[in-house]
Amino acid sequence: YGVDPDAVLAYIHGKQAITTLRHFMPGKSETEIQAEFLRLEQIEATDLNGIRALPGALALLEHLETNAIPWAIVTSGSIPVAHARHRAAGLPTPAVFVTAEQVQHGKPQPDAYLLGAKLLGLP
Repeated sequence: YGVDPDAVLAYIHGKQAITTLRHFMPGKSETEIQAEFLRLEQIEATDLNGIRALPGALALLEHLETNAIPWAIVTSGSIPVAHARHRAAGLPTPAVFVTAEQVQHGKPQPDAYLLGAKLLGLP
């Protein structure tokens, strides 16, 4: 689409893919944007090369589990992308897994984090 990669990288962090596509595809119909989203989602859910847990992540999550400390995964990723990358990283499965489909507003709005806290039973 002729979009500057640096502009994309400066914009995308933590945002839902659909939000990014709408931002960088002005003038395109919602049908075109949705089609591009599905194409991108398929790529992101199947190209798992290089996906791995960050150093210390597994030990931290195991510590939380062992000590019955509630934790959740809260991501701006869609269900297919989030679950594929979660599996590829080899992380334990949380009781609460919040994805883009569960909230109306992604980052920088706090909706996903607030839902995660609520589902964990936190005040």
